[in-house]
Amino acid sequence: MPLKNVDVEIRWDDFVDALTQISEETASSVDGLVINHAYNDYRGMSAEDAHEALQEEAKLLSDLATADWDTDEAEEILESHIEAFGPTSGLDAGVAGLVYALSAVGATPLTSCNGGVVGVESHASDVPHVLFTAPPEILDVVLTAAKRNGVGVIKNDGYAEAFTNDLRNLHALAKELIYGAGNCSFEVDE
Repeated sequence: MPLKNVDVEIRWDDFVDALTQISEETASSVDGLVINHAYNDYRGMSAEDAHEALQEEAKLLSDLATADWDTDEAEEILESHIEAFGPTSGLDAGVAGLVYALSAVGATPLTSCNGGVVGVESHASDVPHVLFTAPPEILDVVLTAAKRNGVGVIKNDGYAEAFTNDLRNLHALAKELIYGAGNCSFEVDE
């Protein structure tokens, strides 16, 4: 069975106004945020951290594709992934690479969800997305790469929301941000 695509129009907002920035105190919170009670601070990830996350996520996505994405077998793969407690275990499959990549290029990821398109459990959102904030020069880089990878970016309550109809596009965007931007010299073993 193919991966579920979400019925959503991919679009890009004009970001005339700067995004809302969050304070150091808020960003380093261990008690969650108003917009994400399960918030974890993923700021300050290096290109090496993002590379490791992308490699782990690529393997996970490959395993999920083999298991037909939204089957009981796929759910078992997801549970094993969480129990392995690797760098992407605390994030939904398919969004983790982008969370790490956004952090590595200087953005602040705030919340993410894979839209429940893998496994059998329901999720908070029906659309794969990552909500983040970033300075204008970083947002420009993300927007340019997003347009090339089928990922929309809209303003959502003062923040930027990267979203897609195909979860794999978020992984492709993350790869471009890390490998395509010349931020590191890793070989891609996918």
